[in-house]
Amino acid sequence: YEVVHVKLPESWLLRQLPHPEVLVGRALPFDQHWARPLLRERIKGCILDRCADASLTAVDVASALNVSAATVHRTLAGSGDTFGAYLAAVRKQIAVRMLESPSFRQLSFDEIGRRAGFIDASRLRSSLSKPCPRGG
Repeated sequence: YEVVHVKLPESWLLRQLPHPEVLVGRALPFDQHWARPLLRERIKGCILDRCADASLTAVDVASALNVSAATVHRTLAGSGDTFGAYLAAVRKQIAVRMLESPSFRQLSFDEIGRRAGFIDASRLRSSLSKPCPRGG
């Protein structure tokens, strides 16, 4: 089990959970609106940790967090995100950092795309809004 320590004002907690003692030592129900920000951060963290896997799906993230894929989609939608759009943005951000970093100059465009989780270089190219700083 993962442990999350959260300090909340007692008055707020009692408004949300009239009997919090029944949850002590139990998994939190992430379907409750007050728990969604915590779950959203866990989902985004899992995507960031695993985005280099070109076959990563919402089902994979859901399985890793022990929630349903529908919960993953619903939680991201609550902040205006979709799984695919967030995953693509994270991969693009990683690729751009590598393209701009002197530490990765020895890598080809294709290899940077692969390491960032893109299936092929054409997917990376299409995700970039500006011309690529180096060829493939």
